[in-house]
Amino acid sequence: MLLIKGGSMDQFKKWHKDNSDVMAWGLFALTTITSVWAWSKLGTDVTSIYRLFPLLGLLAFGTMWSHYVVWALRVWTGAEAFKIDAYSKITHWIVLVSILLHPALIIYKLNADGFGVPPESYKAYVGEALVGFVFLGMVSLFAFLAFEFKKWLQSKPNVWKAVLIANHLAMLGIVLHAFKLGSSVKQAPLKYIWPIYGLSLLAIYAYLASKKKLV
Repeated sequence: MLLIKGGSMDQFKKWHKDNSDVMAWGLFALTTITSVWAWSKLGTDVTSIYRLFPLLGLLAFGTMWSHYVVWALRVWTGAEAFKIDAYSKITHWIVLVSILLHPALIIYKLNADGFGVPPESYKAYVGEALVGFVFLGMVSLFAFLAFEFKKWLQSKPNVWKAVLIANHLAMLGIVLHAFKLGSSVKQAPLKYIWPIYGLSLLAIYAYLASKKKLV
């Protein structure tokens, strides 16, 4: 809207540089509303763990996607990192809690219902043919958790670079994980939005790589 009303690309860049926190929180709100909307269309019973745990996955991924968009916009406009400190800290904890509870809840519930523990419980829940996509999600989870050790790993450049690459690949892994396993991703609105998430990530990776900011 800002561009349509008579601004130029330079004006937008200036606006974003001054209001990067507004953009960041706006993206977070947009992805959160989209996730809850898609989840609610399943006729969700919030008292059921089988219905609740997918929402946590959607919230975590949508928030991490917003991190990438915010990162790319900061590189493009030159916005200062300190302006989004509150956004970064709060959404970091939202992601961490969500990615831990997402698998933990379903593991607990399957065991409580007599299906045992992984991998057998996963096979009982999604079927033998799809269990590989569950493990893709678990591998991605470990990549995300490795990022939590940033403070210690950044002193080891090669190791930290490997962690960053693993996180970028993990985001694409989650796109595929949810596409194959997520009920909400198979219907509107996410069946239209999910490919956009994946393609936009690839575009962001290409842009950040061109600026030597990806790793």
